[in-house]
Amino acid sequence: PGSFFFDIDVVAAVGSKLPHMLPSVEDFETAVSALGIGNETQIIVYDSNQFMASARVWWMFRIFGHENIRVMNGGLTHWIAQGYPLNSEITTPKAHAFSARFNPELVRSFSAMEKISSDASATILDARPLGRFLGQDPEPRPGLRSGHIPGSHSLFFQRLLDPQSRRFLSKDALHAVFKEIHVEPGESLVATCGSGVTAAIIALALAELGHPNTPIYDGSWSEWGLPGPHVVATGTSFSTSSE
Repeated sequence: PGSFFFDIDVVAAVGSKLPHMLPSVEDFETAVSALGIGNETQIIVYDSNQFMASARVWWMFRIFGHENIRVMNGGLTHWIAQGYPLNSEITTPKAHAFSARFNPELVRSFSAMEKISSDASATILDARPLGRFLGQDPEPRPGLRSGHIPGSHSLFFQRLLDPQSRRFLSKDALHAVFKEIHVEPGESLVATCGSGVTAAIIALALAELGHPNTPIYDGSWSEWGLPGPHVVATGTSFSTSSE
């Protein structure tokens, strides 16, 4: 009750051939203002699909300068399981002025990822399933090559969630997951995935561990996996997971 719908496929870059890329500052301001959100508004975001939209929305607001945002752990599924009320009413928000301040430190471009892959200046974490990372399973989007960015680690996002509740693991368990793939949460990291969505789940998990500023490669595999001269690696993963 009282919630509003935020569509990551609508609040996105106009005319981009890549899915749900970040919109311009002006377009984000317009969309958020129409939802009745101002710079002083506290936001709680949720979804019904294992953080796949809510984590992206959390990251988007933060990249546009709004830090007063929280994600509901477990989302709508947990809300329902706890017996809290639902309704189907559509509430019309009252427009409110919102001023965005873009933070470039929270996003990485294709050229930045080429440099990181080459000089290992940061550790790249890939949130896709291991089969796609290794190049054994095809990509769901047509026209993309199979494999991963050279030098990256596989960290399938579902490893960060409890398999029953689909809430985040405890902090100790999260630390154990990162330790298993030989990654220290406090080191320089960048998250990637298929299209910049589940990468935000890695960034959110790291924020839970006290490291809130992990950048995301917005184009992710939807961009890197396109045909071109840049290298696509296959095979060996730094992860020890069998998922």
